[in-house]
Amino acid sequence: MCNKTLRTILMTISRSYAVRRVGVVLGLFIGAPGAFGAIYSNDFEGTVGSEWSTNQVTTAPGGTGTRFLGRFGNIPCIGGVCCPASGSTLTLTNLPPHQGLTIEFDLYIICTWDGNAPGGPEPDKFAFSVDGQPPVINTTFANTLGNTQYYPDGSLNPPGTGAAAANTLGYTAAMCGHPHYIEDATYHLSFTVAHSGSQAVFQFGGGGPNQYCNDESWGLDNVSVTTIDAIPTVSEWGMMAMAGLVLLAGGVVIARRRVA
Repeated sequence: MCNKTLRTILMTISRSYAVRRVGVVLGLFIGAPGAFGAIYSNDFEGTVGSEWSTNQVTTAPGGTGTRFLGRFGNIPCIGGVCCPASGSTLTLTNLPPHQGLTIEFDLYIICTWDGNAPGGPEPDKFAFSVDGQPPVINTTFANTLGNTQYYPDGSLNPPGTGAAAANTLGYTAAMCGHPHYIEDATYHLSFTVAHSGSQAVFQFGGGGPNQYCNDESWGLDNVSVTTIDAIPTVSEWGMMAMAGLVLLAGGVVIARRRVA
């Protein structure tokens, strides 16, 4: 039974004054575990802080005014377009007590990503990791018709599979060098990892596209980080349930005595 359902039952029971205190005590047991706390967010419409290893921001060319961190690529500058680095890191310090972190962000895959195309410098990959641990994700993306990508499930998928949007940033065939199936794709990614330290370092990139920046690049937007409190074990839930039943039974007895 979920916390929301238990709280609903408690609210119904607590209409009896005699057992209202039972609901309060049970609420303390049920409300604490699994709590969430937002600790960071950035949509890059303002200044990029020192928590990021790179601070170059790009305004999407489509007229929407969307600003994002990047562009990133493996070959820094060519054709007047510069990517400051092949990736970026986000470092957060003085974190509150927690047992896990959830990070969400929009990944922009821009121009001629070839995914798993054979016979070239591919694969074109994106990776993300936390605190230098093995990547949470390390997979290929494709915008070019006829090629495949491993995202989202590790199998050979058509370009743009799993994307939240396509061709919304305003990149064109002329900007990317030649027409594609997709000129830009947006993927909304979310990961939850076990973590309890006071500092977290999030690494974006690694592998990356294998052409110059004007041909293949990527960016980040709408980054948010949330802490997760400890979730009780099965035995802990059992103890809470038992305590709740004892308190509830005592409250019902009191209510019956008052009615009598």
